[in-house]
Amino acid sequence: MLCIKLNEVHVVTRMPFFIGYLRLKKKESTSRIRAKSISPVRFPSDPSRRSRSVSPGSESHDIPSEQISGLYRRDKHQRLHVNYPRTGELTVFNRATKFHSTNAETHANDLTKVLLYDINLERKYSVSVTCDNGPDWSFKSPLTQLYMGRIWRDMDLDYLVLTSYAPHHSAENMIEHAWSPLGRYLVGVTIPACLPGEIPPYLQTNMSETERKEKEEIVYDNAVDILNSYWNGKQYDGYNIKSTKVAAKETPSPYNDYSTVKQYFEAGIKARDSDKLKHIGQEYKLLMKHCTKSTNSLQFIKCDSCEHCRSHPIHSDKLMDFLKPHKRHFTPTPSKSIQNSFCTFLELHNSKITKPEGTIDAHCPSVNIETDLCRICKRYIFMSAAEEKKHCQILHSKVTKNKAPRQKRTSQK
Repeated sequence: MLCIKLNEVHVVTRMPFFIGYLRLKKKESTSRIRAKSISPVRFPSDPSRRSRSVSPGSESHDIPSEQISGLYRRDKHQRLHVNYPRTGELTVFNRATKFHSTNAETHANDLTKVLLYDINLERKYSVSVTCDNGPDWSFKSPLTQLYMGRIWRDMDLDYLVLTSYAPHHSAENMIEHAWSPLGRYLVGVTIPACLPGEIPPYLQTNMSETERKEKEEIVYDNAVDILNSYWNGKQYDGYNIKSTKVAAKETPSPYNDYSTVKQYFEAGIKARDSDKLKHIGQEYKLLMKHCTKSTNSLQFIKCDSCEHCRSHPIHSDKLMDFLKPHKRHFTPTPSKSIQNSFCTFLELHNSKITKPEGTIDAHCPSVNIETDLCRICKRYIFMSAAEEKKHCQILHSKVTKNKAPRQKRTSQK
């Protein structure tokens, strides 16, 4: 499975900003110098192992002792967890906010370019993306759901999962450690706000708006070129940094219909059925049949019944076999042996669970299943009454007409 970590940072007001994508990769050699911004925490039992290699675990009786030190680590309960890399290849997209806003379409276009190499050459059909909790990455937004679903469909992925850290825990996102090394490359660098020998375009009064816009495009493109010259080819933790320019006049690709998609989700019920917008609704409904939305995750997975999935057969049979008992959407399962803890991946894998306990987010303390879970599709957790209303209007309009009203929410998000 390919893991992507991402975030975005604004450099200076009204100047270019960059979005970074970190493709986690296992190091082939331990001789590479780590970035100074990452300070490993040592375990007393194993001084060579890093902390926070969170994820998977199981008991050690099924694993040879010679493999434990490199592939696995133990938590405080002595359970085994699979180690995974925390650094990798960093790709940065530099663009001007004045001409390219950051939204779900922007991220979908960037992610497509980042993933193309892995899909075409390394044949990875399962992707995990960890992102921040910004409004342009909101899992409850149908815009995010549609564009991420398009990636899953168009790249023929078996499984796409987007997750985010809980509030106040974004510092644990691995890409947060990349900003300091990038910033060091820009120490003492001044990005000019105008062309040589001129004042900034917005202060020039002797030109038309068209001329001013054309000159601003040149200024912003020059600024992006400067950023690329300082970052492209440099290294982060032994991996080359790829700094990519998005020109002011560049047309978004492969997706370039953000205004139409946004109009559909903001339109009324009758307007959504117009010839201009109804194809968006048809596409959204198809994608959401393969989607599970929980509090902090969004999952897309192939089925075995629809026309798309039959014409694009599953590649990752073992992963699907693992997810099958979970009704093809993974949700944490409480541990029966350790109080206030969840089963690790290896525990779930070795126990061969036939039926997980509860529904999605059943054991999440901030979720009231009686009011927050969609009672029709059983695969969607609502964060507000407005989200529930829009979800049911678009996806379950025919079913909800005769349904009794739900009880009011009591939990606070």
